[in-house]
Amino acid sequence: MLYEEHRLAIDVIVTELSFPNAKGIDFIRSIREQNAFVTIVAVCARGDTALIPQALELNVDGFLFKPFTQEKLFSTLDHLLEKVYLRYENTQNALLLKQYIDITNASSIISKTDPNGFITFVNDKFCQITGYRPDELLGQQHNIIRHPDMPKSAFKDLWTTIKAKKTWQGVVKNRAKNGDPYYVKTTVQPILNANGEIEEFISLRHDITAIMSDKKQLFDYLSANALSVLILIQIEDYTVLEKFYDKGSVEKIEQTFGKTLLYLMPILGDFSAFTIWKTDCTRLRSTDEVAVRIKKRFTPFWSNF
Repeated sequence: MLYEEHRLAIDVIVTELSFPNAKGIDFIRSIREQNAFVTIVAVCARGDTALIPQALELNVDGFLFKPFTQEKLFSTLDHLLEKVYLRYENTQNALLLKQYIDITNASSIISKTDPNGFITFVNDKFCQITGYRPDELLGQQHNIIRHPDMPKSAFKDLWTTIKAKKTWQGVVKNRAKNGDPYYVKTTVQPILNANGEIEEFISLRHDITAIMSDKKQLFDYLSANALSVLILIQIEDYTVLEKFYDKGSVEKIEQTFGKTLLYLMPILGDFSAFTIWKTDCTRLRSTDEVAVRIKKRFTPFWSNF
């Protein structure tokens, strides 16, 4: 068939609904089986009215009723060519969008939530870094991965910002299913519908755990907590403890150890909470910036005892 040889180069087909020795409707049906989107114009005679319902079922794009003028033909074709162009443009945009989505999924940790914060979508990288399956995450809120070290004020600021239809950016410390902490540089963007209402929120994250060294984490924590007192205790062979016990047991040991230290602190200090940071103390030299700040922090405190 001529159409089969040139179908990739054809945008519009004009055909009779009926021929002297064949049924045009069968020709249209065979075309639709090969190409659901090519534009078809059916030329109808008075005796073809019974075939029009079948043509509509086959998604014929337009009809020309005999007799028609040259102007009517051109007008119909102009209108349909606009549809052809829009269809082509939409196909191209969809192709580009798919490529953008693919590269974003490959490089970013992505999740979406409804306006109330319940997770509606997670990509593969989100599941990889958190250790959760999609079915364990969908319908949950993001506090399922929230690390207790993150201050509530950070999330209050996040929600205030995105509910005002603005973009929020920041570094967030999360906790995976197995208890491992990880850091992500996060951007949260509200998605608006045609009425300007929030339809959903989308979050894009990049894993920056590798560049968040223990010393930098400690320095950032001290900077954010001006009233903190830091106690450095070197525990010999701490790695042996981690080898013999699972992460949950080690955390319980750390929590008990921290509470005991808190209990032994002077009442005058009014200490009410503690945070455990694990770091290699041998890296903190007397000239180290962190060590200098620790010394300055301790001097006025301990001078009262």
